[in-house]
Amino acid sequence: MAALGPDPNLETLLLIWCAKEALYKAIGQKGTDFREHLHLTLWPTDTNIAEGKMEANITLTDFEQTCTLQFLRWDGYAVVWVALG
Repeated sequence: MAALGPDPNLETLLLIWCAKEALYKAIGQKGTDFREHLHLTLWPTDTNIAEGKMEANITLTDFEQTCTLQFLRWDGYAVVWVALG
């Protein structure tokens, strides 16, 4: 929350939510908590960037991984995907 600042824009929040959803679905483990286990470390702050990469850390008790996510944005929509190795 501190990295987002006091008034984050909707486009950034949408992208972060999509990224955490992609991570959650890639892990496929019940009990995964968006706030506790999925930590975005790099995301675009420029809302004009239509495609690119984001970085995140997954920190579960029995699984840890740093990963790169890909994203596309268009007309108020966003899609984010990740492949875990």
